[in-house]
Formats: sequence, structure tokens, C-alpha cells
Amino acid sequence: EEKVEEQKVELSIPKVSKAEIKEETDEDENTVAVHPYYNVDGTTLYEVLRRTGKGQPFLIRHKGEDGKYIYKRPKNVDLVPYNLPNVRQAIEEGRAIWLTEGESKADTLKRLGFVSTTCAFKGVDKWYSFYNEYIKGAKTVLILIDNDEASEEFAELTTKTILSEHKDIAIYPIRVIEICSSLEEGADIDDLIDKTSEDTVKVTLETIESTYAED
Repeated sequence: EEKVEEQKVELSIPKVSKAEIKEETDEDENTVAVHPYYNVDGTTLYEVLRRTGKGQPFLIRHKGEDGKYIYKRPKNVDLVPYNLPNVRQAIEEGRAIWLTEGESKADTLKRLGFVSTTCAFKGVDKWYSFYNEYIKGAKTVLILIDNDEASEEFAELTTKTILSEHKDIAIYPIRVIEICSSLEEGADIDDLIDKTSEDTVKVTLETIESTYAED
């Protein structure tokens, strides 16, 4: 028999860096904003993440007992209006409440010095009747309406829901297109600021608020 020569295969040990476990970050590059929802006493109940790119545009999360985020609505926790502590304080002080279609617009109004609120998730009918208890005692609610049909419908349905329980609250629709007629379709408060200036919008809204709050 012929002997088969055994082939020698040389092995090399690759030089690699020590492996590290990369933890997933709660806010990645697709997270545009984090909107915390508070209880009346200022305790964080849950947060809404606004995102771009693929996947859900909005996520809700809360912290578990171990301090890690759980991406779902917490059990036995009621949904509340945005900026609830500020809303309740404003009601006690007799100030007007601005209501918007989303958190980013409420944040813009808050930055300008106004008391603003909204509610989580999408949909023109998202102001559910159980939110009404949190604005009990309010005198004036100003609904800021974007320049589109969805925002108009949101304002109409929200007004009906509030008045179904609080007929004593004066509710006024404030349309951005009536503040600046050259705004494009779909324009909102941020577009209004870009079109004019932050100071101009602030002064205009202050005038609107004082006018309707006195009626």
C-alpha cells in the first residue's frame, strides 16, 4: 500500500480586542424626543418617545422595579393629560389652558410661557372622557389648531367631549392660519414661529389669551 503523507496545516491565533457587550441605549438615533407624563404630585408615570425611521413613530415606556425601562403602558396606572401638574396649578390660579394635538406643540407653547397640555397617542378622538376630570374647574381652554383637516376634527371632537361634562368651561378654537394667512397646508405653531419670530408669536398669543380669558 502506498503511504499517504499527512499534510500539515498551520494554524494562526488571530489578534483581536477583548470582547465587550454593548448595551442597547434607550434613546437611539431614531429617537426625536422623550415626553414624560407626570401625576399631579410630579411623579413620572410613563414616557412617550417620538421616533423617526422604521417602526412605530411613538413608543410608551415606564421603569420597572429594577430601574430598567419596560416598553409598555404600566399596569394599574391611568392615562393623564400632558403637563398635568402645571395644568392643575394654572386652574387654581384661574389661568387659561392651551390644548394641542401633540406633545411637541405643547412643549413649544410651554417654552413661550403658556400652560399647555395634550394627550398621548395618535387619533383625532384621543381626548377620552376620563381626561375631563383633570381639567375640572378650568375657566378657559384654547385649542390650538394646525392648518389641516385632522387638527380641525381633533378640536371639534375634543370640544364635544369636554363640554359633555363641563358646560361651564369656555372653549375657543385658535387656528394658526387665522394668525398668519400665508401659512401652508399642514402648518403648526413651529411653522408659525419660523414664518415670523418667536417674540412675535409670543406677544400675539398673549393677546389672544388675555382677550378670551376675560370674556
